[in-house]
Amino acid sequence: MLRLTTFLFFIFLFFSESLFAQKKIALIVAVGKYPPEQRNWKNLSSERDLMYIKEALIKNGFEEKNIATLVNEKATKNGMITALNKLADKAMAGDIVYFHFSGHGQQIQDDPNDGYLDEADGYDEALIPYDAKGVWDEVDYHGEKHFRDDLLSEKLTNIRKKVGTKGSVVVVLDACHSGTATRSAGIVRGVPEPLQNNNYKPTTNLDLNNSTADKGFFDKLKGSMGSLVVFSGSSPNQPNRETTDKKGKGVGSLSYYFAQAITNLPANSNYKLLFEKVKAAVQADEPTQIPMFEGDASLKIFSNQYIPLKEVIAVEMRFNNAKNNFNDTTFIIQRGAYNNVSTGTALNVYLLGTNELYCKAVVQQAGSFQSICVADKKLLPKNNYEVKIESLQYGAVSASYLIKNNTKGNKIETQLSHFLQPQSFLTENKNPDYTINIENKNNQYILQLIEKNDSVRYSTEVATKDSLSLNDLDEMLESIKKGMRVKYLRKMEDGGSLAAFVNVTIIPLVKMEDSNEMIFYPQDSFKLKIKSNYDGVLYYTILDLLPNNEVKVLVPDTLENAYDADYSLRQGQEKTLTFTTDETSISGKEFLKVIFSPYPIDLRPSFQLNTVRTRSGKTKPLEKMMDDLFPNNTKTLTRSSPVKIDDIGIKTVGFTLRKTD
Repeated sequence: MLRLTTFLFFIFLFFSESLFAQKKIALIVAVGKYPPEQRNWKNLSSERDLMYIKEALIKNGFEEKNIATLVNEKATKNGMITALNKLADKAMAGDIVYFHFSGHGQQIQDDPNDGYLDEADGYDEALIPYDAKGVWDEVDYHGEKHFRDDLLSEKLTNIRKKVGTKGSVVVVLDACHSGTATRSAGIVRGVPEPLQNNNYKPTTNLDLNNSTADKGFFDKLKGSMGSLVVFSGSSPNQPNRETTDKKGKGVGSLSYYFAQAITNLPANSNYKLLFEKVKAAVQADEPTQIPMFEGDASLKIFSNQYIPLKEVIAVEMRFNNAKNNFNDTTFIIQRGAYNNVSTGTALNVYLLGTNELYCKAVVQQAGSFQSICVADKKLLPKNNYEVKIESLQYGAVSASYLIKNNTKGNKIETQLSHFLQPQSFLTENKNPDYTINIENKNNQYILQLIEKNDSVRYSTEVATKDSLSLNDLDEMLESIKKGMRVKYLRKMEDGGSLAAFVNVTIIPLVKMEDSNEMIFYPQDSFKLKIKSNYDGVLYYTILDLLPNNEVKVLVPDTLENAYDADYSLRQGQEKTLTFTTDETSISGKEFLKVIFSPYPIDLRPSFQLNTVRTRSGKTKPLEKMMDDLFPNNTKTLTRSSPVKIDDIGIKTVGFTLRKTD
């Protein structure tokens, strides 16, 4: 009897584990043939996308019976809603859920029924089901059949609740979310004109202090839902083009390269590596297209496990295509003078995600945030590459110091010298940027780090019998780095090739006491108006340079919630953003520095994730923006060089911040 009971117990365990085991389920929506009367939407290669994606999913552990498809005439708006509801019904705790859409996309005027002005640019992004029209009709079509991003967010939220914190949801949208016209050839997955009535004016006022503004996929019930990652073929302001497969057949660029990447990536890869691989492949075909990624990049592909993020400097082969006569040795990296990369910087080129050295390269031209590089060997379009910097050339970010010892002992001075001398971005000088003052008082060493403007950046006390702890030394070095970052940003002069195309203006919301000077007090609100006349899309970043020598980031606001493309301007577009003055800074001159660029400049991965200004009224310090610039490596080179500004526009506006007693 005991043996039978034990046997039945193990049988129960076996079936319980089988019943509740994690499964992988998917829904693929492919609309390639639209009815002509809907708008004359161009036919797409979405059915071929479905083939590639389904095959790749099966190779990644998805069973064919768990992959639902919705093709052409079945992919109506109601059909998509029903299919997504079924996907949610089927999902269980811990499951991995994949949703894919291949078809047209279009922007549509923001809808007051889903939270008016919840979009940064006044437009929702929408997927185009089989039965959606592409032209606004005052009588019979106001976008009712468009599948808005708000609706998609609702359906994905339901799925994320079902899979719970041990599950994960992956979304791939191979559609055009663009409102930007283009002169290029090729099949575009969308149309340049947004769907809107003739009298619609998109919002140009975005209150970033408003906690309800621009809520996205990642703002709801984070603690109780499964993780979510989203891949998009292009930014909301860009066309998304088709490419061809190895057989010369048309295929969606994101679908094709996503399928290839998840099939060929090594085991235990995370979404960061996957995205870099997909992005490099897409841009090798269409250099100006900017694929987008949202979510936690450290997640393991099709898993809820985490793999530590490593810095990846991807090779962008924008010149390696037919339009540039296959310039197969020239490439771009998203590093520039801001990262201590300058003309002549030596690089090692590796196959993406490996330690396999492919060739050597050198920076030919360095801008502020990106550089043009030349390899000593041909880069093959079928491969993806990354670079590692062989030698940084400090100059744009460097400083000098002097140890001023006012004591009889030299124990602390010796310790400081041994710690600071190997720091390649620091040099000793009798007219220093930083003075380290050592005093002896009441049997204690009093150490102060004093900046050139006489401000004390760091101080500590230690008994005369003791030495400085490693934590003391690290904190002092961090204070030096912080001052160097601020100095660099303050010295970035207005100008650049795009400066003539942009305007920045501060608009007070309170009455000014002096018509000749703009004076604000803590917690005063003001508006910042920005406008672009550039023939194309410009992205913008806004930094706040405070009187107390702090630098804080205003836009984009957070690493998780802000989406690069939300902070962009089309030609002729104007935006007005509302801010509140800082309540912690001292009185003095405050500057807002706005950086415009035709590509996103994402400084957020280096920002600390503690406080946020834009929606809470507080700001986030720019503490770690450039931590990767300061390795303890004596092999790096030091060379002074001017900051080059070639493909950006910088505009600075300011006001006086006056503290009240």
